[in-house]
Amino acid sequence: MCSVPCYLTTYWGVFDLLFNVIFPVCTIVIANLALIARVIYQKSIVVRRTRIDWRRQRKMTLQLGIISTLYLVIWLPVGIGLLGQIYISSTFFLDQIDIFSFLTYLVPLLLPFVCLISMPGLMKKLKAILLRRQIMAVAPVRFKLNQY
Repeated sequence: MCSVPCYLTTYWGVFDLLFNVIFPVCTIVIANLALIARVIYQKSIVVRRTRIDWRRQRKMTLQLGIISTLYLVIWLPVGIGLLGQIYISSTFFLDQIDIFSFLTYLVPLLLPFVCLISMPGLMKKLKAILLRRQIMAVAPVRFKLNQY
């Protein structure tokens, strides 16, 4: 009747919300920003003695960004909606909270596909397999007659 699970209105519910939804989202945002800042900082300061593979750094950053974006796109609205229901109004984000709560179950299902898409070597192999053409080549061959 209170439009949110009743345990969320107690101290345990707020604790659960903060440490299971809000804290991971904030940690992911801060870690991604720190990683991007570190890569940009290292790229701007080129040390001649160390050889840094920027292509590899860029791929790693892109992979982490794609994976964390999947998580953040779903969990950030859920966290904002639940905080709004607790502290602003019990009808805040009421119509959409069911949809976003359902979408949270898609994150573990979509994560393997996101990981596969972010692997460039695997994508090249899949494209080669799917778009493989039968190439028939004709080449001259020498035969020795009277071999025996």
